Amino acid sequence: MGIEKKAFHQLSYGLYLAAGEYEDKRAACVINTAVQVSSDPFQLIIIVNKDNHTHELIEKSQKFVVMTLNQHCDMDFIKNFGFQSSKDVDKFAAYKTGSTTSGLSFVDCNQVSAVFECKVTGELDGHTHSIFLGEVVEAFEHDTTEKPLTYSYYRGTLKGKTPSKASSYVGDEPEHTEYEGAQKGIHRFECQICGYVYETEEEELPESFICPLCKAPKEKFKKIA
Repeated sequence: MGIEKKAFHQLSYGLYLAAGEYEDKRAACVINTAVQVSSDPFQLIIIVNKDNHTHELIEKSQKFVVMTLNQHCDMDFIKNFGFQSSKDVDKFAAYKTGSTTSGLSFVDCNQVSAVFECKVTGELDGHTHSIFLGEVVEAFEHDTTEKPLTYSYYRGTLKGKTPSKASSYVGDEPEHTEYEGAQKGIHRFECQICGYVYETEEEELPESFICPLCKAPKEKFKKIA
C-alpha cells in the first residue's frame, strides 16, 4: 500500500524546550518529543535535529535540560525559541531565566510547567535527528496553571506550522483554496516555515520582504490561490 503521509498526523505530540550548555555557550530549541522511559532510575528521551546548535552543545556537555511547555505560550515564544538559531542570538535573553542546582539555565516564566535536568547515558542515530537518553538528576514543577501545550493546540489554536527541522515533518501541509479577500483585490502569501499569512494589494512581495514572525526571506513565501 505504500506510505500515506496523512497517517502520521494520527500520532500525538507535545511541545517542549530542550536546552544545552557548554563552556560559555548556551542554546535552546523547541522539540516535539520528550518521553519518560523508566522510573528506576528516572530516564527521559528527547529527539533533537542534528543541525540545531542545541544538539551540538548537548553532545559536547553530555547534559541537557528539557522544559515542558503549556498553553500560556504564544507565537512570540515559539518564534523566539523555534524559528531562529542559537548561533546567532541568545534566545534566553528575551525571558527571565533561572538555574538548576548544577547551574544549567532554564526559562523562568509561566510558559514552562516543569523542568528536568538530565545527564546523557545513551545516543541513537536517527539520520536527521539524534535520540538522546538521559538520566534525570533534578526535576521540579514550575507553573501548572495551564494545560500542557500539545501539537494539536499549536496547529489548531496558535495556527502554527510544522517546520522542516521537526521530527514530525512529513511535507504535506494542506493547500489553502479560495478566500474572501480574493474578490477584493487582496493577495495573500503564506510563509512555508512558520505559517504566517501576509495580505497585500500588491501582486508580488518586494525583494527585501522578510517574515515578521520567523524572519524567513521572500523565497520562503508561497502565494495562496
